[in-house]
Amino acid sequence: MHTSIEQALQRFWELENIGITDTPDKNESSDKVKILSSNPELLKKYSEIIEEQERKGFIEKVPEDTTTSSVVHYIPHHYVKKDSSTTPIRIIYYCSCRESRDKPSLNDCLDSTQLILNDLTSVLTRFRLHEFAITTDIEKAFLHFGLHENDRDATRFLWLKDPNDLNSSLVPYRFKAVLFGATCSPFILNATILKHLQNKNSTSAGILRRDLCVDNVISSFASETDAIEYFRESRKIMMDAGMKLRSWASNSKLLHTEAMHNGLHDSDDLKKLLGLRWDPMNDKLSFAKREIPKIETVTKRLILQYSSQIYDPLGILSPVTVRAKILLQSLWKQRYEWDNPVPDEICKTWNSLANDLNIALSVQFPRKYFNKVDGETTLHIFADASTKSYGAAAYICNRSESKLVMAKNTVAPLKSLTFPQLELMAALNVARLGNHLQNSLPKMNIVYWSDSQIVLHWLSSKRLLKKFVSSRIFEIRELRSAFTWKYCPTHDNPADLLTRGLDATSFMNSALWKHGPSWIYNREA
Repeated sequence: MHTSIEQALQRFWELENIGITDTPDKNESSDKVKILSSNPELLKKYSEIIEEQERKGFIEKVPEDTTTSSVVHYIPHHYVKKDSSTTPIRIIYYCSCRESRDKPSLNDCLDSTQLILNDLTSVLTRFRLHEFAITTDIEKAFLHFGLHENDRDATRFLWLKDPNDLNSSLVPYRFKAVLFGATCSPFILNATILKHLQNKNSTSAGILRRDLCVDNVISSFASETDAIEYFRESRKIMMDAGMKLRSWASNSKLLHTEAMHNGLHDSDDLKKLLGLRWDPMNDKLSFAKREIPKIETVTKRLILQYSSQIYDPLGILSPVTVRAKILLQSLWKQRYEWDNPVPDEICKTWNSLANDLNIALSVQFPRKYFNKVDGETTLHIFADASTKSYGAAAYICNRSESKLVMAKNTVAPLKSLTFPQLELMAALNVARLGNHLQNSLPKMNIVYWSDSQIVLHWLSSKRLLKKFVSSRIFEIRELRSAFTWKYCPTHDNPADLLTRGLDATSFMNSALWKHGPSWIYNREA
């Protein structure tokens, strides 16, 4: 199967694995250079970045008398535009570029050690937990770590001797610091920061460790006093390692004012937040704008391409996006080729769905669940299944309201399962989601709900069950600890929306999806 298809399938079916796969080809890089040469302002900014990096000791001109026994390798580079006031463009060093098919790239020669990263969905759910939210990032994070002199010649690149003269000779540079784009760099950054924070015995250091995502820190606090104290202490902690926390944003007016006074505030109105967008003034979250076009000739490849681009780590849009999953699996079952046009009926179905997806992507939702989370706060997690898919939807609930926290759904496997077996798979998803949220949020009581009497019977049975059932019941019992299962009527089950899907209008107006059944906050948990 073509590599691009494999990558798209991985993004589509494994939504928990979040990553950036910016791999421009040679033609794209060449086009970027042409644009750079025809735009004096852009060329000036590009040159200023390189001059700043040299001035700060991140890079150096290769000395003329350099003698080295190490590998010499040149890295191509180009710019990407950023929607940011602090960094309007970024220079990308393309470490995955190969001179030819039979010659390795720099990244091919480096270890890609797995990162010890905080779970992204855990960070996002905690970010919504308390009244006062804060985001910040580490300035030029990767460039704080020195590169051994014996390794520097593997990171050479070329730049103009005189940026004002496009015909001037090229000068070889090399990195003195770890560069963004090398496959091992994220691990080096992450391991070093965590080691530094582990040596700091303070509440703020613990919060930094818990809420760090590569070079971003995303937190929330119950009181404004705690938020201000964290703002001051965390900066000192990171400065002890020579790192500067910048681009502070918060819905706290006091913290915003203090950050402005110190020249550390983020002036962007809309903040990028692990792929989502946050408006601190209105304290609402939204999705990255990604228009799905109407297509005259629809193929399975195009459906996969556009469906896999939707980034929804918390599953807020699941009742709409599940329709794309179900459609794609249907095409898979019918063995449609990747680039053959699908029948007109399927073409109409996809274009209607694409319109619904565009509408759903425009939705905004409150950043915080409630003003206060206390000992009476509970989690209610619902399970449901159909012959096409099964899923779980979790709600955080106090005595007066409830809010959707997170949802997950999966299309039914190609191997035929009985309906009770699918309902059991949904229950297992619920138990796993409950365990995940229990580890992500403060300890609170959890109630699990299912509309399958057979599954509820299996969960309480002491009889010997068939292997398929018994192995999953065992895992559910291990995960759910002392929490209880209860019956929920199908018409009150929000997870039912994950199994059949909704159109955009129904999705936007569904109180059941946004809040769950109203009786969960009027009932003893």
